[in-house]
This record gives sequence, structure tokens and C-alpha cells, in this order.
Amino acid sequence: MEDLSADIAELRELLTAAKRPNVQNYITSRISILEKQAEERNAASTAAATPQSVPAPLQTTSTTAPRTSEIFTPISNYAWDQQGKSVKIYISLNGVSGLTKDNVQVEFGTKSLDAKIRAPDGRNYRLAIKNLCKAIVPADSTYRVKSAGMSITLRKKEETHWDNIHEKESKLKDTLPKGEDPSAGIMNLMKNLYDEGDDEMKRMIAKSWTEAREKKGDLPL
Repeated sequence: MEDLSADIAELRELLTAAKRPNVQNYITSRISILEKQAEERNAASTAAATPQSVPAPLQTTSTTAPRTSEIFTPISNYAWDQQGKSVKIYISLNGVSGLTKDNVQVEFGTKSLDAKIRAPDGRNYRLAIKNLCKAIVPADSTYRVKSAGMSITLRKKEETHWDNIHEKESKLKDTLPKGEDPSAGIMNLMKNLYDEGDDEMKRMIAKSWTEAREKKGDLPL
């Protein structure tokens, strides 16, 4: 649990420093996966620590198959826009069709969003944002389902401009020990993402490194 918590915290620091939407979406997706793993480990630890009572003899026979836990693929590719007191998120799923409201479940919080899509073909998708940029009005937030995706409308609590869909946490330089180079931690994490990412992610990170070196001239590759 401590390792997962440390990984999540470090990724959140990277998220505050990331500038490109694709990098932000990728990091957000990784955070969602790690948070789910942490929740599952915590639940398993709690269950193991709970004394198990002796089950009573079965009175009837049942042929109901045990329910398996659902697995959701994090949604990392989406578009968003804002106008006045509304923020809109657009989700399009490749290879998915025939969606209806019965396939979608959306929960709004004052600063959170959790959208689950259970496609007719058995695949599950999820967009979970635990820290929106600013507060919203859950009761006035809505969503619309289309055959291959959906749109979500968030009602802002205050009509202010959102710089990002996620809340920007404290700056990385404020969390580093005195005298430590703020770019060091970012570059190390970027290297890890480069090693684990696909070809498109590697091209994107390589481009970011090149631009950073051109601006500062002293960042290592």
C-alpha cells in the first residue's frame, strides 16, 4: 500500500508539471489504475483481518454462478470545452456501437465525476476524475448517450474560467527539499513513462524533452 501511495503521489506531482493534454491524460489514466489497485488491496486486507464465522448448513441448493468483479478500461482520450457556466466532456469509443442509457452510469460530486460505460459487447470503460478544476453543481450536471459514446455537461458552481479539467495541486517546487533541482524529479518520471509507453507516447515525450532542452539547455536526456 505504501508503494502504491508513493507512486500515486509522485504521478500527481508530475501531472501538475505536465503541459501537453495527451501527457496529462496518460498520467491521469495511470493514477486511476493505481488508485483502483490500492482500493482492491485495502479491501483484501480488511477482509483478511475480519474473523470468519462458521457458515450455517445450506438449506437449499443454488446453481447461481458467483459474481465476478468488473474490470474497467480507463478512458484517457476525450475532449472538453467550456462556455459560460458549463463544461462539456466528449467521449467517443472506437469499435463500440448501440449504447443506450442502460449501458451508462454517471455519478457527480461537488468536485468529482465518475462515468462508467458497459458496452453491449461486454467491454467496460470508465472516466473517473476525483479532483475537478473547480466545484460543480451535481444536481444541475447532466449527460447524453450516443451510439458510440457520450457527452457530459458539468454545471459550474461559479462562472469562472477553467484552465484544466483537473485541479492543479501545489507546485512541485514547493514539495522538493531546499536546493534540489525541481526538474530532476519530473525528468525521472518522464523517463519511466517513456520506458513503459507505446510508440506514440515515446514520440510525444521525446518531443517534450527536446523542447525543454532548447528552452533551458541543461536538462538531461
